Parts: sequence; C-alpha cells; structure tokens
Amino acid sequence: MSKEAKSECPMCAEPNYLTVAYCYRCRYRLPWADSLEGIQHASEPSEESLLDRELKAMGLLPARALACRFCEKPIAVDERQCPHCKRWLDSGTRSFALDP
Repeated sequence: MSKEAKSECPMCAEPNYLTVAYCYRCRYRLPWADSLEGIQHASEPSEESLLDRELKAMGLLPARALACRFCEKPIAVDERQCPHCKRWLDSGTRSFALDP
C-alpha cells in the first residue's frame, strides 16, 4: 500500500491528500487545487491581494477566508452575494422596528 503525501487545510486544519482539490471536512478549495486542475495565474499578485495581505498583517482582516454556503468557494467577510455562484447570502428575514 503506497502512502500519498498529505497537507493540512488552511481553513480547518484537516489533513488532505495532495491529489484532491477540496477539503474532506469543510469542503474549502485547497491551495494546490489550481495546479491539480492546470489553472495558471499571472506572475504578479493583484492589487487586491496585496491590500488583503497588508490588512491581514495589521489585524484588520481575519487570517482565514469564509466559504460560500452554496458553492463552498472562498468569499470576503462582508459579501452579501457570492461572486462565484451569484446566490444571496442574506437570509432575507430581517426584522425592522416600526415607528408607533
């Protein structure tokens, strides 16, 4: 029986094989998923990722990303609609106080 290499999920710390794209426990898209699927990125990081990195270093953003409850892809903390699957994340059951 051959042993495959494993690495921890950055979201929940579950050990996952390097041959799977999504975490077994939390279904987070793993960092090595792009290389498994042959997706290549630009060599220079985008402005948004640089800004996110600096905000995380200052403690203004959480170190871990949130995942959409529908498509399970990473989303920003304050998203109201998933940019990937376009589903609304708000429950829509807000209560408003009426003036008497």
